[in-house]
Amino acid sequence: MKRILLGMVLCFLSPALFGQFQPSSLGEQFIVGSDLSGHIRHTNCHSSGNADFSDFSSDLYASTWGEGGSQLHYKRTHANYPGNVIYEGTILIPNAAIIHDVAIVSHPDINSPNKYCVAAIFSDNFSGGSIAFYEWTLTGLSPLYNFPFTGNYTYNMSIDAISLSSFVVVYESGNRLYSFAGMTPFINPFGYPFIGPVVELQTNGSNMKGMLPDVALTQLPFLPNNPTGIKVYYTYIDEIREHCYVSYLGYDELFWTPSPIMLNYEHMVNQMPYIFSGSTNCLPGTPFPRFFYSPGPKIDAPDRSEDSWAVIAGQHEFYPNLNNNGTNTCPWPVNMNKMMQLQMTAAYKHNGGPAMDIVLNDGSIPGTVDMSTNLSEPFTEYLAQSQPAVAFAPEGNEINFGWGKTKEQPGLDDHDYIGLLYSAAANDVLTAPGGEAYRIIDRQPDLMPYITSIAFSGNNENTISNLYTVFTSSVYSGMYFPEGVYNKHPEWGYIPQNGYKPLNVANKDKSTPLTAYAQPNPFNQNIKLIVSSGAEQDTYEMVIRDLTGREQLRANGKLQAINRQLDQWAKGMSTANSMYLLQLKSMTTQQQTYLKITKSGM
Repeated sequence: MKRILLGMVLCFLSPALFGQFQPSSLGEQFIVGSDLSGHIRHTNCHSSGNADFSDFSSDLYASTWGEGGSQLHYKRTHANYPGNVIYEGTILIPNAAIIHDVAIVSHPDINSPNKYCVAAIFSDNFSGGSIAFYEWTLTGLSPLYNFPFTGNYTYNMSIDAISLSSFVVVYESGNRLYSFAGMTPFINPFGYPFIGPVVELQTNGSNMKGMLPDVALTQLPFLPNNPTGIKVYYTYIDEIREHCYVSYLGYDELFWTPSPIMLNYEHMVNQMPYIFSGSTNCLPGTPFPRFFYSPGPKIDAPDRSEDSWAVIAGQHEFYPNLNNNGTNTCPWPVNMNKMMQLQMTAAYKHNGGPAMDIVLNDGSIPGTVDMSTNLSEPFTEYLAQSQPAVAFAPEGNEINFGWGKTKEQPGLDDHDYIGLLYSAAANDVLTAPGGEAYRIIDRQPDLMPYITSIAFSGNNENTISNLYTVFTSSVYSGMYFPEGVYNKHPEWGYIPQNGYKPLNVANKDKSTPLTAYAQPNPFNQNIKLIVSSGAEQDTYEMVIRDLTGREQLRANGKLQAINRQLDQWAKGMSTANSMYLLQLKSMTTQQQTYLKITKSGM
């Protein structure tokens, strides 16, 4: 999770401005342009609230995804009204091979009428690493600067920002970690450079190396020898993929300490035990290291704290070359070329207290069930590669943990992204009134997991009241499952132990999803929508966008009125063989669905 303060002046002079999560009926929104070939293995996002524009006070959202296509998505909404979108779009960064992460910062030019920027870090087409800045205008994002920070081969980058001005980047190159800090001069009382020097980070891993890093910033009331008071937390695994560490530096050290810098060790996440070690009935051989298939740990910290952080990491017990094909004696039929265990492990520290370790999916937390082992039908690679997420709630006392489903649990069969809201202050899960512990992202029946990834962009002092989430999923479409990226604003919905799908449906059968299709499709001069039986009299909102994200048509009302506007739009079109994404949302039930429609030749 990434989050921003309103400004560094607030950090030092103003009282705490804490927000709270509020329930929302907004469902998942498909990000136009994200339906790509290939597998999207990671997502990241950032948000900033109550941004001061000359037209409307706005909430800003930016997200990116990689390894199935790399694009930058942005959205600007009216402040405190996430459903009231001023504009949104998706852009390609020139020469970007993989866009890894994104943050929102203030404009580097103090005299610019546009006050905000998006900073995106990416591996370029020449294998080096760059950071690009796009200024946030009244109508969208405009390119500003592009700085290559290394010509060496780069991967696994992360950025976090605080106070709209201070940011830190960490990246991996040659199994070594490197980092640099920067400060936009819009609010810069310390005179630090816009882009500081790159320094090598020496870790407590094997041979001083580290892999799969993530970074989080928090501001303390006092931090010795660091005038900004900003503490930089890093998480990473070691070169042999056996250990996950949390370490730290002072933000200011990244400017004035010569390279290399030795990180200060904070904590090692508890290791998952191998359940088949020493077995006499079934000899599994040597498993891959615990973090072999991990997409990397994720870390978050409140913008201001008395020293808090939280990390989540996936650990796997994977045996590469042994199948129970009759040659081995085992007490159960088991295919052992997959995962035996898939534990979602977490650790956290709250306001300077001791580091605490928990396992999120083994049933050890009250109200949960064991989804960490599967001996009869081991986990697939898709589940193994699930990117988890972590985000502090606004006041810094509660932690949102999220991950892709880790077992074909009958009660959770359709739930792609689950998680827990955990009280760091009480060291306990926060449950619903009925005692349910699980939370859910997927509220659409047709969303399915594939190679899952999820990102939280949290919010505490930036006054955004809802947890912004970006995740990847698939929708069954005839013979295949096209993969795409989705976003949503609301707080997690509660799920009882046996599972259900809360659709926020009022006075309607919650088990009946909204289905619709366009006729004909492809279309020429005429087109209409047909919805599932029983939904004909609902009130709808329809939005059509092209594949660049530009809105082509918006209509509201009963289906008959929407079809009249849709037909008029089709008659007025001159571009042939064009594809569009149609979003149809029932305002009666809050359910929605998406259709791809194609304009055929004249």
